[in-house]
Amino acid sequence: MNIGLIVTTAIFAVLVLVGAIYFLVYFQHPEDKWVAWLPKLVVVYGVFVACCNVLLLPLDVANQNLGYLSSGGLPMETLNYIFFMSTVVLCICVIPFTVFYYEGADNPDGEPNIFSQAFNGFKYLLFSLGLFILVVAPAYWFLGYAEVSTVIITGNFINGTSSITGNYCDATLGLKCAMTTTVEKVTVSLIIYVIAMTTLMGWILFSVFGGIGLFSLPVDLLLSFKNRPKPLKKSEYIEKKKIIGEVATALMKNAEALKLEEKALGSNKNSRVNKRARVFRAKEAEFKRDVYLLEESYKKLEAAYKIGTENPVVTVFKGITGIIGFLISFLWFIHLLIYVLPVSLNYNSLSTFLNDIFVGLESSVPFIGTFLYGLFSFWLLVCTIKGAISVGIRVLFVQIHPMKIGETFMSSLLFNVGLINYASLSVVQFCSIAFAEYARYTSIMSLFSTQVQNLAYLKYGYIIFIWIFMSFAAFSTLYLKLRPVKKIKKVEI
Repeated sequence: MNIGLIVTTAIFAVLVLVGAIYFLVYFQHPEDKWVAWLPKLVVVYGVFVACCNVLLLPLDVANQNLGYLSSGGLPMETLNYIFFMSTVVLCICVIPFTVFYYEGADNPDGEPNIFSQAFNGFKYLLFSLGLFILVVAPAYWFLGYAEVSTVIITGNFINGTSSITGNYCDATLGLKCAMTTTVEKVTVSLIIYVIAMTTLMGWILFSVFGGIGLFSLPVDLLLSFKNRPKPLKKSEYIEKKKIIGEVATALMKNAEALKLEEKALGSNKNSRVNKRARVFRAKEAEFKRDVYLLEESYKKLEAAYKIGTENPVVTVFKGITGIIGFLISFLWFIHLLIYVLPVSLNYNSLSTFLNDIFVGLESSVPFIGTFLYGLFSFWLLVCTIKGAISVGIRVLFVQIHPMKIGETFMSSLLFNVGLINYASLSVVQFCSIAFAEYARYTSIMSLFSTQVQNLAYLKYGYIIFIWIFMSFAAFSTLYLKLRPVKKIKKVEI
């Protein structure tokens, strides 16, 4: 048993928990400061679980010590199941309940009632859980097995006292000496299948949003650094503030019109079949987008006039993060091209690339290897959130949930925590594919590479998702820049 590894793991767990609490405090809206304790608890626990999911792979590698036999003494298979099933429960049950429990506090008839909030949450919990069971139960009944390629080697028994000087098959004249490849159907446990189906939903989100965010995140950071607010004269400030005021007035009129429409729809506003309800939700999404964009313009205007520019620390952070982030995204893209895509198509890779770097560092300076792996994997989670925001701004049927420092309501925090929990499972599987040499002999490789990635019919989907991720990464940045956000009135700061 490696006492040092166990102590290090405990320290990292405490640091992750502290980081999750800081995440909540850093982003929460002042109106939620002393209320909404249940959503806050879910946010902290959700961030903690998502981060631990990503860090399980380097911990597994350290526990194996790059060897076949475990030397660290940690029950990694049990830990994997605990955290992955916690993610499933969070995504399918806890977060849907908490989101609608929180939104149930907005009671137009008076003070929020905890029982009505709980009832509102349970309605959507039952819907989410029922839909999940409806999909998973028949799929597991008919397709709950993995198709594992197996090599069968046969040969003759020989006397234990006999000696063979040459090749065994030649010595026995090739009798019954053969090697054949077959596919074995191995039934997987229900727990593994539930994890696999949740991971599949995570892949849908990750392959689209993660691909979009892979380059748009660093590019937007660099553009934000380049186009940072410049000092304004008073006359310019007054003129631009007047424009923003006109836009705000128009938005207030839109808000009043939306309130009347909402009142007219009544309980039908959430209907999926009512055409008026669908039109209303599209207008509401467009309104939220315009408010978000106007708020961003106003903040830049105030910073340019009152401060002269934005906080220099923030400006430098954007520039440095943009450069480092672009390098990480570029390395990810190259690694996918020369290693992941060929391997996914059963070809030899051109190079193991990042695998060699991580394995070399893990054997010489373990902490640096773990740090780099964490940096590359967490970057994918941040890119996924960025991609969701980018799509939400441009596609009206996708709700926008931006993360704003000190101004993020619990509903948006819960949405993004749910997103990163779904994505964390797909990122772990994605990294087990991308860093197969680094993760060799780990229990995570046994779970994902041997079982989940070989599940009947699902195994083809994972290859497709990798291509989808690559396609969005390659083309989304160009599209987003050629088709900018359509604002109701452009305000240049």
